[in-house]
Amino acid sequence: MRSGHAGRIGDFGVLRPDSEPGGVRISCSPSSVHRERTMTQQSTGHVSRVTHFALIVADQEAALDFYTETLGFEKKEDSEMGEDRWLTVAPAGREGVHIILRSPEWFDGRDADRYEELVGHNPMIGLEVDDCHATYADLRERGVEFASEPQEREYGVEVIAFDPEGNELLFVEPARA
Repeated sequence: MRSGHAGRIGDFGVLRPDSEPGGVRISCSPSSVHRERTMTQQSTGHVSRVTHFALIVADQEAALDFYTETLGFEKKEDSEMGEDRWLTVAPAGREGVHIILRSPEWFDGRDADRYEELVGHNPMIGLEVDDCHATYADLRERGVEFASEPQEREYGVEVIAFDPEGNELLFVEPARA
């Protein structure tokens, strides 16, 4: 079963050097978690921040339930756009990057097939947490599937989980200085 409430994860933002300590940062690949400081220092100033990224999901309601009830995110936007639905989530009580829970039905023609193939195969999402072992224990108890137990790395502790669609979620507890 993949329900319940894991509590709030915290703030998140891609390439946001001003995030609060203990917050969550989202990235679309595991390597960006480790390159974040370098990337923010090399900014050209054209883009001030990332605001949204799309996660293609087969079932928007199931995805909404997982990200809000299991991970503790909150629904930020939910509106009809013609026959489609604009649905976003983000960690509760925080501003930052919104995850768009987008149906492949949004797209037409040749693009529809391409986006359908992304369901369960979206880029990995990196989530920074305060305590990776506690997050692992709590989410495992709630039925979240993991690739392994938390692993100690030189940059901190990490563990990979899967959302109901099969997308990878990388939880990282940064090493303390």
